[in-house]
Amino acid sequence: MAQQVTKKEEKESSEISASSGSNKDYSYELSFPDNSSVTIEVKVGTAAFAGARQRVLQRLAPQTNVAGFRPGKAPLNIIEAKLGARVYEDAINDLLPVITAEIIQHAKLEPLDYASYEIKNIALDTGLEYNAKFVILPKIAIPDLKKIKLTTEKETTKDSDVEDMFTKLADDIKASKRKAMVDKESEVEIDWEKDLEVEGVKTEVEVKARLKDNLDKKKAQDFEEKQIEELIRQSLLTFNITPPKKLVDTEVHRLEHQYVDRIEKLGLKLEDFLKMQKTDLSKLHETWEKEAEFAIASDIMFMLINKEYALQVSAEELQAEIAKISDPKLQDYYSETSGRRVMSSIMARQKALAKLKELAGVPEAKTDEAKSS
Repeated sequence: MAQQVTKKEEKESSEISASSGSNKDYSYELSFPDNSSVTIEVKVGTAAFAGARQRVLQRLAPQTNVAGFRPGKAPLNIIEAKLGARVYEDAINDLLPVITAEIIQHAKLEPLDYASYEIKNIALDTGLEYNAKFVILPKIAIPDLKKIKLTTEKETTKDSDVEDMFTKLADDIKASKRKAMVDKESEVEIDWEKDLEVEGVKTEVEVKARLKDNLDKKKAQDFEEKQIEELIRQSLLTFNITPPKKLVDTEVHRLEHQYVDRIEKLGLKLEDFLKMQKTDLSKLHETWEKEAEFAIASDIMFMLINKEYALQVSAEELQAEIAKISDPKLQDYYSETSGRRVMSSIMARQKALAKLKELAGVPEAKTDEAKSS
């Protein structure tokens, strides 16, 4: 079992007092209900809160009409009285994300989701008090993965597999050619070079050799995918990662929304479709929950590995990978900010997986170039 670093409701407090030009005037305390969540209790001083209200007033003044004054020329105290609670709401909306982000950086926290806020107190003479809660990357030491024993076995291609595929291919070609014949009952001859139009394949022997090669590649790919899944599942048991419920619930909700949306786009009613599938939402939720737990635990494990071994995707690596994409539309997408983020995430996962294989003593699959050298 992995060594898990826990915090028994430990609290860390820090104060950042006003400094020249920074307008920082707040203090905070951190509490850790468990190993993967944090609550930040923040007290914003009167100066910082007053400054936020002032900036809101200056922003809203030009668009606020006050009788007897030209637009934007009314005294700010009169504009504030007219706007009422909106000044407070906008000031809070401006302050909370900025202060919370500063605290996250200052306390070296690693959030895995967006913060949820709770306003505790707000007053002109005392300032603002609020809590921010979110899921963080847990502190888990990398365990010894050499003890993992994988049981997935690689299947070999049998002669019977090749013969079955060859027979089906021949039957399909004959059936296709027979459709164009006047005499449907006459014998159909196959010219493998002309009928297949595959470079380097002209005879029956060459067809079977190509079929065997394709089957070998497919079995090798299937073996690698099954081995990777087994490696990840066994590693998760060794890491002893508990997926945060908040993240699991969010992912299950996303999967449900995606499922319902797909059915509605087909013009079907959810209730009718579920009856046809002989299932219900509760059963689907069980499946989605297992999928979400596995996916989230895997992501956390890969992040822990990347952090421990300082594995990062450089800008040069990212650009080189994007340059390999042949589809112009896909390349344009991955060149945009959101696409680059997705590609970087994929590449980071690949680096972590490669390191996981190394740690567990699992050899990398040989590429076609490596096999031929």
